[in-house]
Amino acid sequence: MNNKKFKTFFIHMPISWIFGTLIWGIFVKNSDIYFIAEYLSMLSIYYLGLSIYSQKNKN
Repeated sequence: MNNKKFKTFFIHMPISWIFGTLIWGIFVKNSDIYFIAEYLSMLSIYYLGLSIYSQKNKN
């Protein structure tokens, strides 16, 4: 898998998915702060795993 494809699959798609879900949750569900905090924690865990994976991939 080349670098551009990797960036598209693992960086841009999850960002758009999570932000789309966040915006839908805020405006459609009119949800509370726990929903937003849950999605932000999911995003941070995902990028932590992604950074560890890319560090292992380089070596």
